[in-house]
Amino acid sequence: MPHIRNPERGYLNSANQHPTDSTYPYHLYGIYDLYRGKRINEALAPMQGITPQDMMALQNDNKNLFAATALPFLLKNLDEQYLRPNLREWYDTLMHWDYVQSPESFGATVFNLWWEEFEQQIWKDDFANKDSAVLELPQSKTTLLWLLRDSAMRFVDDRSTPQVETLPDIVLRSFSRMAIPARAALRDGKLAFGKFRGTNINHLAGLPAFSRQGLLTGGGPHIVNATKLRHGPSWKMVVQLGQRTEAYGIYPGGQSGNPGSKYYDNAIGDWTAGKYYPLRVFAASDTGRYKIVFRNK
Repeated sequence: MPHIRNPERGYLNSANQHPTDSTYPYHLYGIYDLYRGKRINEALAPMQGITPQDMMALQNDNKNLFAATALPFLLKNLDEQYLRPNLREWYDTLMHWDYVQSPESFGATVFNLWWEEFEQQIWKDDFANKDSAVLELPQSKTTLLWLLRDSAMRFVDDRSTPQVETLPDIVLRSFSRMAIPARAALRDGKLAFGKFRGTNINHLAGLPAFSRQGLLTGGGPHIVNATKLRHGPSWKMVVQLGQRTEAYGIYPGGQSGNPGSKYYDNAIGDWTAGKYYPLRVFAASDTGRYKIVFRNK
């Protein structure tokens, strides 16, 4: 079994990354992220005297290292001389983006739209026949790492056209097509990432009135804050061990299962804002100090 004992760096992290290195002799199949764990290591390595507040900030970190690798690669293969004037604004938006996928970011929305269209342009012609209908596209990191290694790999060519496309052809085509939904989002006032994607916390029965939808969230699948449209890190907790345990936590809900109660969803706003509540951790000496009173209203 994969294992590790007391690493020299003094900490462990697990963020759905591959659990072994290249020396492991067996195949492990699964969907493993690369950039989330890398960002955690990048943040923790220089830290000294880490506080619970530092860890809260890290759990809510929105830096997108996947984009920090993918976007320069795409821009390198985008020939500016072929950009029409109506495309320049999107180019400028991406050039000034800091790779932080925050709720208010325009660059995050434009990049995600571009990458999604780019993946479709790379793979859709190869997955279009009925025999491949049950197959999923390769993971984004697989596509990116493959192209970084071999930008002329055979899947770049669009087999549905008579000519042979190169990577710059596909990059320019996907950039041009990305501009259509980006322009629509800007027109509708929804280009900020939190408004474009956001997060929906749906009731188990799918009842909209009992749900909270359109939350202004950042984050994403390659980000420490792995919040998505319908999934993400719900229960967040930070614990500092010592003579007296110090603990904090938050989850996107409330303390009542009654939709008519003000406590039904009272924590969702704070969860969205990345806030935490102090948690009571009792010691043996605390016995009898607290009691719960139930009232019918």
